Amino acid sequence: MKFTEEGALLSVKTIMTGFELENEKGEITKVYPKRRRSFLDIDKSEMVPVEISFLDKMIEIQDSDGWVCEYDLQKTKVVSVYNPQYRTESSCVSCES
Repeated sequence: MKFTEEGALLSVKTIMTGFELENEKGEITKVYPKRRRSFLDIDKSEMVPVEISFLDKMIEIQDSDGWVCEYDLQKTKVVSVYNPQYRTESSCVSCES
């Protein structure tokens, strides 16, 4: 999370949620964080975050591939949704220990 000096929310990065944006025509754009092969361990994958920034009457969304799109909040309905690709990875085989 990033904040302004006055404490207002500026932006958020997330791997657990995505966004569905509906324009005036009813067209829906879905932006979800994606799972990619880890650069540190090729046998594992990791989530690449999506960042949403709050501008004056606009939002800016940067997807996991680095693409940035701006949306007018007066003309776009934004809904936060659970990311179906999100899962935690644990090295724990058994929780009994």
